[in-house]
Amino acid sequence: MKKSTKGMRPLTFPPNKVFFPVVSHLRVVGAHDNPILEEPMEAAILEPVPASRGTDPRLAQATRLWRYHFDRDPTVRAQGFTGYLKGTPQIPESLIAEDSNLPFLALADPRPGISQICRLLGVYPTVKFANGDLVPFDERHADPARPFWFRHDYGCANCDRRPDECHEQLATGILAGTAMVGLFAIAHNPEILADGMCLDLPGSRRLGIPTRCACIMVVDGEVRLGTWREVQVARPDWGTLRYRLQ
Repeated sequence: MKKSTKGMRPLTFPPNKVFFPVVSHLRVVGAHDNPILEEPMEAAILEPVPASRGTDPRLAQATRLWRYHFDRDPTVRAQGFTGYLKGTPQIPESLIAEDSNLPFLALADPRPGISQICRLLGVYPTVKFANGDLVPFDERHADPARPFWFRHDYGCANCDRRPDECHEQLATGILAGTAMVGLFAIAHNPEILADGMCLDLPGSRRLGIPTRCACIMVVDGEVRLGTWREVQVARPDWGTLRYRLQ
């Protein structure tokens, strides 16, 4: 069930319909320190290829990540788009069929690491964020090391519920969103977020502070990744993202 966003300011899309204003965000976050982002990213500001509506979702979503220059990250080093697509797995048959509870299909490429993924997508992470700041809630929520597919929802079904309670009430095979899953969910399906709303991602906990988990929100049109969400507090416009890998 999609939660009403009446009264909330919707996320404003740039004129070229790209969800993330890639170049400006990357320069603010620190692209100048990243050797693979020294040259202008014209490719990244092209209009994304639709991930459905008659197109091949594998081709479409791999194209989207390629346009964000995932292929040029030192952990990937793909030879152009053909090389990047070759490293993109086929969609598991169990994820191809429509699922009304988890209606969105998304491709994740975790190889660059959370910090670099934020730079590539134009997401503002928590100040002084490092890859090791977030850890899995348990072994089930450990993100795959290689590119993977998943199905996810809006997070609306869990609005006004404590993130720590959502773990206990998920169906078999359904997981609570991780920071990695959340980043790629909004990269491919930005409509799941509106300004002033937040996705709780309790599948990723703050290292050393188990009462805090990851979250993604939009503030004044900027996408932010946080690591400070209190897992024991329910908020009306904050909901836990759910996903499955199979």
